[in-house]
Amino acid sequence: MTGTILPPRETAVLRGVAKSAAVLIALMFIERVYAGRASSEMEIAGILQMDLRTVRRQFAGLSAAGLVSAQGADHWLLTPEGRGTLFGETLRDPHLSIEESEVLI
Repeated sequence: MTGTILPPRETAVLRGVAKSAAVLIALMFIERVYAGRASSEMEIAGILQMDLRTVRRQFAGLSAAGLVSAQGADHWLLTPEGRGTLFGETLRDPHLSIEESEVLI
């Protein structure tokens, strides 16, 4: 197998999105209307008229790519990286990272 022109992380994200684009886009639409709200697998399956097992597998793939985060047994929330994936934007500004914030005196 040949390499890609993208770094491994971006390649993994792209492949995860390719298989689960409808689920990711549905979460993005919900996020626009209800910011910060976790969505259930059943809600997404109903919206997209997809089998619940398929939705569950797609969420697992998106989670492995770091685009969604599990909230309980069957609810999911977009990560900051997931929010920016559709347009190729991610939060890379160190000033926005809690882990790397400077100590204020």
